[in-house]
Amino acid sequence: ACNFNPDATDEDGSCLELDECGVCGGTGIPSGDCDCDGNQLDALGVCGGTCEADLDGDGVCDDVDDCVGSLDDCGICNGPGAIYECGCANIPAGDCDCDGNQLDALGVCGGDCSADLDSDGLCDDVDDCVGSYDDCSICNGPGAIYNCGCDNIPAGDCDCDGNQLDALGVCGGDCTADADGDGLCDDVDDCVGSYDDCGICNGRGTIYYCGCDDIPAGDCDCDGNQLDALGVCGGDCSADVDGDGVCDTDEVPGCTDSTADNYNPSATDEDGTCTYTGCMDPEADNYNSNATLDSGSCAYTCVGITGCTYTTASNYAPEADCEDGSCEFALSVDSACIFDLDGSGFVGAYDLLIFLQYFEFNCN
Repeated sequence: ACNFNPDATDEDGSCLELDECGVCGGTGIPSGDCDCDGNQLDALGVCGGTCEADLDGDGVCDDVDDCVGSLDDCGICNGPGAIYECGCANIPAGDCDCDGNQLDALGVCGGDCSADLDSDGLCDDVDDCVGSYDDCSICNGPGAIYNCGCDNIPAGDCDCDGNQLDALGVCGGDCTADADGDGLCDDVDDCVGSYDDCGICNGRGTIYYCGCDDIPAGDCDCDGNQLDALGVCGGDCSADVDGDGVCDTDEVPGCTDSTADNYNPSATDEDGTCTYTGCMDPEADNYNSNATLDSGSCAYTCVGITGCTYTTASNYAPEADCEDGSCEFALSVDSACIFDLDGSGFVGAYDLLIFLQYFEFNCN
């Protein structure tokens, strides 16, 4: 108890307690106050606060409240609400509704018709006739001004009754064909076409070898001649055994290859005598397998060491892979004239080639 007496020996029921304001045996916060300092609740329920009023009970003191009352549906403080044609506003000038639409050409609010030039209540983009129909039901037409009133004579007809020209040019006639254009209907024409020079209707005329007749079997002309051995009509060649188009009695033997050295342009019968000059070394780049006489024009592509490759030369280079024409020979040339210069073991065309390349002698 707040009045505890340590000297008392007999409890007399006088014990007291501290109230909420700390007063021993006190009565607490006075009625109407909100704390022990004598403060009261303001309009917002704040103890000791300064807000004097919150008339609309929105928790905002009236002296700082933007709207003491309530905002209507249009956001107006204490306003009348959405009472206008478009709710919070009237329809804008030029519009026909509150969505910003305008009347189209047909007076439809928000419609998509851009034009009704003839004012017939049909939008021009779906109107079958923007204008008016004439007496012939033609939109904006000229009327019945044609040969048959509202139409010209139909293509293919020759009058307004549906008749056509027949094959002879008669309107409504019954001739179905005059294929040869001779003015006679084909059903009464003896010859639908024309007679040829041989008197045949639509005949081929004098197109045969003998005019109106073909060449007799076995003959080659209209004079009774036959083909000879060369296919010449009335010719005198009796035989062409090799079938080369030259009569056997006129054959000329010789070399017929134009690339050969001894080509004979007059020869008609190849006799195997053709000769050819070219590189005869199989190892050369320009080796000619048909050559029978070496031309000394062999060419080589070196892929190793170049030098003198002839073993009989005084400057023979054993390490050389490709001949470079630098060989030197110390020879005493006599009437024999040709030596084994390439060291092959025999005297041949290559020895002659080397001889001619490195020496200038007149052989006996």
